[in-house]
Amino acid sequence: KDLKDKDGLTPLQLAVKAFEEKETRTLACLHTLLEFRVNVNSTDNDGFTALHWAIYNQKTKSAGVLMKSGADTMTLTTCGWTPLSSAIYWAITTSFDDNNPEKAADLQDLAVKMLKAPDFQAKHIDAVNDIEGTALYYATAYALPELVVLLLQRGARVYTKKGKLYPFQEEWLQTFLDNCISY
Repeated sequence: KDLKDKDGLTPLQLAVKAFEEKETRTLACLHTLLEFRVNVNSTDNDGFTALHWAIYNQKTKSAGVLMKSGADTMTLTTCGWTPLSSAIYWAITTSFDDNNPEKAADLQDLAVKMLKAPDFQAKHIDAVNDIEGTALYYATAYALPELVVLLLQRGARVYTKKGKLYPFQEEWLQTFLDNCISY
């Protein structure tokens, strides 16, 4: 079992939380820790994994290493965030608020890789986080059609006015995308 600090953070989580823009030292720490078979899916006191923290800190190379090492892309935090919804949200935030299109594209690519992974499991795909958003909400609200299609194909459900969830029907796709983009 991994040692944790008072906040429940493991050495793996601390490595990706450390401030370092280029990720060189972070990646070296990750590789060393992973060689010693640390638990890549260990959660802190709030349910965040190392993958959550890598995405939050926009360390996309580190996130890729964690994913290749078996990190669960759908672990749910106590606030309702999955690494997938976090990647989509931070891609949008980084693009608009930080005006960093390269990092935003890297985060969006990371979300696409998560959704295209052969072992992807859609548990928590419709999770509503603490700011009342879902992965599909962010992808549609900010016109990211590739992610919208992948999310719907992977099981995201469309909400209706009556609060019921309905599974996606392939024949709705073009109308749905037209409405999203025209908004």
